[in-house]
Amino acid sequence: MVPVVEPEQRDEWLTISEIAAELKLARETVRLWIVGGELPATRVGYSWRVRRSDLEQKLASQGSLPESNPLTMPTSTEWPDESNPLTMATSTEWPDE
Repeated sequence: MVPVVEPEQRDEWLTISEIAAELKLARETVRLWIVGGELPATRVGYSWRVRRSDLEQKLASQGSLPESNPLTMPTSTEWPDESNPLTMATSTEWPDE
């Protein structure tokens, strides 16, 4: 027999887009939390779903939203060096093939 769960006891499932919109973050930031193991999620087809309770627990554990968003533009002193494979190449810096 399946237990009856009252509507207020059900945990709402959120998409990455819903979380990003609610927190005013880039979707990629939320995806990085999931891929990095910081936010538990369940894969449903090609998309992810996160329980609201897991999101609230993550936000409570860090005290607030992160001070630095990984998708914001770095200041001039924060630009990564050439050894970082994730740096963006300018038109004159394309790697040799």
